[in-house]
Amino acid sequence: MKPTMETDTPYPGADESTPSRAQYFSWINNTNEGSTEEQTLVNLEFFAWLQREYGMTLDIYAWDAGNIDGSKCYGSMDSERFKERYPRGFGPIAERAAEMGTRLGVWGGPDGFGDTPEEEQARTGMMVSLCRDFNFMLFKIDGVCGQLREEKRDAFAHMMTECRKYSPDLILLNHRLELGHAVGHSTTWLWEGAETYIDIFMVNKQTAPHHRAGALSRGVPPDLQRLTEDHGVCLSSCLDYWEDDLILQAFNRCLILAPEIYGNPWLLRDDEFPKLARIYNLHRHYRDILVKGIILPEDRYGPFAVSRGNGQTRFVTMRNLTWEPVTYSAALDESIGLQAAGDLHVRRFHPTERILGIFPFGTAIDIEVPAFRSYLLAVSAEPFDEPGIEDCDYEVVRNVPGRPAEVRRLDTPIDAIRPCRLGELEQIPVPRDADALYEATCFGADNDALEVRELRRSGPTAIPEVEAARRAFFEQEFFWRRGIWDKYMFDDNPETFFGAWYRNDTDLRIDGGALRVDMGGPVTVDTIVIEHLSAEATGAYDGLRAQVSPDLISWHDITFHTDSSAPVDSVDVARIERNGSGVSYSKYAVETLTAEANTPGPVRYFRCPNAPDRVAEFRATTGGKAVDRTGWRGSNLFGTLAATPPVAAWRGTFPLGEETAGAYICVAIEGEHGIEKAYAAARIGDRLIGAPDRAPSYKSNVWEANFRPCQANCTFYIPVTEDMHEQEIELTVLLLEGGSDAISPVAWLTVPPPRL
Repeated sequence: MKPTMETDTPYPGADESTPSRAQYFSWINNTNEGSTEEQTLVNLEFFAWLQREYGMTLDIYAWDAGNIDGSKCYGSMDSERFKERYPRGFGPIAERAAEMGTRLGVWGGPDGFGDTPEEEQARTGMMVSLCRDFNFMLFKIDGVCGQLREEKRDAFAHMMTECRKYSPDLILLNHRLELGHAVGHSTTWLWEGAETYIDIFMVNKQTAPHHRAGALSRGVPPDLQRLTEDHGVCLSSCLDYWEDDLILQAFNRCLILAPEIYGNPWLLRDDEFPKLARIYNLHRHYRDILVKGIILPEDRYGPFAVSRGNGQTRFVTMRNLTWEPVTYSAALDESIGLQAAGDLHVRRFHPTERILGIFPFGTAIDIEVPAFRSYLLAVSAEPFDEPGIEDCDYEVVRNVPGRPAEVRRLDTPIDAIRPCRLGELEQIPVPRDADALYEATCFGADNDALEVRELRRSGPTAIPEVEAARRAFFEQEFFWRRGIWDKYMFDDNPETFFGAWYRNDTDLRIDGGALRVDMGGPVTVDTIVIEHLSAEATGAYDGLRAQVSPDLISWHDITFHTDSSAPVDSVDVARIERNGSGVSYSKYAVETLTAEANTPGPVRYFRCPNAPDRVAEFRATTGGKAVDRTGWRGSNLFGTLAATPPVAAWRGTFPLGEETAGAYICVAIEGEHGIEKAYAAARIGDRLIGAPDRAPSYKSNVWEANFRPCQANCTFYIPVTEDMHEQEIELTVLLLEGGSDAISPVAWLTVPPPRL
């Protein structure tokens, strides 16, 4: 007889006192099209390297969407699609994971039981086999596949009962599902219904010196419930200050899955991997005592502060969501959960590590938390069995049994890392140089996939396992066929293109957009050539108007004509199906547009409103020879001031001193300005300086999901380079037609933590 909720009380794989399980899951490394055996093994080798090098261990490696089930569809490990991707099944992957002490998990839907007893049995048998044959530890069931039919709730309960005969600790994540009487088999529910892909699903709601203020402002689940899921920490976009986010996820909320990351952690810089491993290792070392927590009073510890541990050892997490450092008074007594009297050993484990000293029970100590950062304080009646250096900040690079500990001394004290308020910008008439300033920011920024931006941010890697994982991600067919990287215009491959990406039939371009290309420096040009992909060779772009400029101030008109002498080739252009069924292909014509430059001198910048959607190649010639395109950059989503003119402006001039390396100016626009209606740029003397970054991010030809609009409290970031020191910088904010002028722009100078 099938067990049902009415007759059996299931154990949901964990309870509130179960220690956390460290996890990675693969969403955004792959999307609904799924992953492959090859890509998964490459990813596992990255985590194996972290384990060898730094002692970091994953409890769970979970595949996300598209590997068995997909969007609104159910799959099978007997299908041709699955066998193409995993020709040897899950066996080799489960074996490799087990060598690392890691178990597997998978995303899917709650149903798939079909309409016949045979179909129900087949679905149940497949899911049970994952636990019986491959020791799976996690199922993530998602409403993307659809809801569980009411008449199949008994079948679902039976399936989970059978699975847990082989994996009693099987964690079942419930994402937005109504399971009825079978809900007792769920381990978790999705807290706030929120996902955490930075600047896609989770964005700043206030001005801030980085993109993760929205993530840092998340609170704690009701009553500190641990059998819920906060969706983990996204390591795929807007990576700066990821460690503050992960500290709160692991030590503040400390849910059943913690530390939990997803996406593309191989996009971190090489110097950041020790910190990633350190957070995982520190949490693992103390996770048995972190299951119990208390919320601390906000008036003393700031918002959502939590103390976790036992009577002997406590970990206190705090945060600061303001532009100035904040000092909290931490009581080393029973109010944070301590029960041991006598001397207490006190350390800071984040943002940097420091031995703070030994204090008597009952002492109150001042804790300064820098602007927009989190803080991890540890207090214990026993000495910490962790390496450290007295009287300085330090980083534990490696603390692996059987190997000498490696600890790096940090010469920059934590209290030197903070924003400094420069002042407010005053409203002025729209300046005559508005177009040049706006274009400086458009050309300084980009519209590439968010992951491409992070690849640029982190730079090359010297670690083979990291390089392999990056290649596996960026070279997968589903990535390059989307046309979401400007480099595809400069790669001599007609099958790749840079395209204005549509989502749900919505054109992402701002007020019609414009194709822009920065040639990197002055270039003598005779002709400019655009090869674009079109469903039919119609010559629709004959007569297309564009402009070129040497300096963003003077512009020269050029006109493109369809080159009838060029062969009209055809290539396969992919349509990425969003239901997990993969890719369909259509033949597209490759049309060639040519324009005579006829400029009086060299040019650098090109802009073209109403450009073709899919640009396969952008070239230039001089003297009949191709111009070297090394270092060329492009964008295609920003509009023009001709389409949306500025209606208001603000300006401020501020002196720059001898700033620390890596400093940048934040132009914080307080208030609601309207969707894509505010832009910032700068001038030093005759030099125009754009803002290459903004939070929320500039619009992107996104790899996955939909882009969130930027309409209020945005912050523009302008790097301070050495040649700007000891000069005055003029900052300008432009408000475009249709926006609201009820805003207050403020400038801050921010010095980030030094690169370690």
